Formats: sequence, structure tokens, C-alpha cells
Amino acid sequence: MRLLSAVTLILLIGCLGGCMSAQKRAAKLMEGGDFHQAASIYSEILANNPNDPEARLGLRQARSGAIGQDLIHVRQLRLAGSREQSLELLLKVYQNVGAWDQ
Repeated sequence: MRLLSAVTLILLIGCLGGCMSAQKRAAKLMEGGDFHQAASIYSEILANNPNDPEARLGLRQARSGAIGQDLIHVRQLRLAGSREQSLELLLKVYQNVGAWDQ
């Protein structure tokens, strides 16, 4: 029984360490402006630990940053005369926001 408890404890510590390193990676990506990739990492963390408040906050911030970046890109495309590309990206942003709200 003690062996089982020790193994469980070791696995739990390993998982927590892995989550922390994943959160650090996501934070670094956010600092570098790679909001989509950071959001993916935060989503993975939350899949394993849905009650992680830091990951929840990070995911909200990453998604917000991704939306902002994409909308800037939509505007740049429109101003460059790439109307169809800008509309395609705007539709993608709209679909992402809809999926994230669920």
C-alpha cells in the first residue's frame, strides 16, 4: 500500500512539474507574440487539469492576443487590397471566437 502511495505521489509531482514547464513555455510564447501556440499549450494544460486558474487566465489572455493580432492582419490585408484574403481571415476569427465562447 505504501508503495502505491509513493508511486502516486511521484506521478503527481511529475505531472505538476510538467504543467509548470508547459505554463512557462506558454508564457514565453506569449511574450514573443505567438498567441495561437500559447493558447494551444494552455488548452492542453486545462485538458489535464481543468481547474488550473493560471492556465485559465493564460488561455483567456492568449486568445485575446490572438484575436487582436488576427484583426490587425485583417486590416493590413484590406489596406493592401487583398479583400478576399482579409474576408477569409475575418471569417476564421469569427469562427474561433464562436468556438471559444462555447
